[in-house]
Amino acid sequence: MVVEDDGILATALQVKLENWGYKSPVAFTSQDAVKQFHKTKPDLVIMDITLKGKLNGIETAELIDSELQTPIIYYSSSTDKELSARLKNIQNRDYVSKTSEDETLRSSIEKHIKLKSNRDFEKLMTQKTSRKDLTDFNKEEGDVNTNRNLNTLKNNVSYPDTESSKPKNVEAMNDKCAEANSVSSVGTFNNVSNFDESIEAKNYGSHQTIETELKKLETNFTKIFKDSKSQHQKIVELNNLVEEYKGLLAEKDIQINELKAEQTKLEERLIESKDQFRTVLNEMCSVNDQINKFIGTLND
Repeated sequence: MVVEDDGILATALQVKLENWGYKSPVAFTSQDAVKQFHKTKPDLVIMDITLKGKLNGIETAELIDSELQTPIIYYSSSTDKELSARLKNIQNRDYVSKTSEDETLRSSIEKHIKLKSNRDFEKLMTQKTSRKDLTDFNKEEGDVNTNRNLNTLKNNVSYPDTESSKPKNVEAMNDKCAEANSVSSVGTFNNVSNFDESIEAKNYGSHQTIETELKKLETNFTKIFKDSKSQHQKIVELNNLVEEYKGLLAEKDIQINELKAEQTKLEERLIESKDQFRTVLNEMCSVNDQINKFIGTLND
């Protein structure tokens, strides 16, 4: 997204970004920037510092992204080196002068887009848990529970020290303890197996989510590439039209110059004709004077 209060500069920057393969909405004020940011959720913002209105570019950036999650490149003609250095040291922030080469701005955009893509991908990844560690942990817990059950059963049996006075059901009780041990172990391993299957299902679901997101990204990149190619073709056509128009203008200029030359010649001929007319007129006046004198002489 581009935030720039100068309409001509904003349009030029938008066209430049489209040529690089990026679609970019434009905001001309801080209020418009806040609305556009929440509406379009851009991957990156190019922010002019000196905006018209109540808030400048830095204050607008803090308003729309106080948690520093979205990369913002301050794009300004300011010559304050201390300010530019301070802005560059902020997380997910950068500063590029408007007088810099286009490659400087493009490199900054590509760097921050790549960093944001990596962060978004890491968010999609769920933390993997080792099956072996989980299995060992559950087996250990099962053994502890089994031993606890055996101790409980044995503590419930009290008898004298003499062999003859030992209850007859001790062996049966021991068999029950062994059976409880076996049942507890089987139940524990069943729980481990079910838990492992649950982990596998979750991991499979996570992988499916990642694959879906990757397909979406691939679709978006393909669409952006096609749009960029289409925009490039339109720009080429516009350039051809501009060149054709320049050629027509050059032809018109030649024709105008030729007409001006003809006009100059006609003006010169007109002046020459006027001079000849004056000469003839003067001669006629002289002849008329002579005729009048001759007539006067005849009358005398």
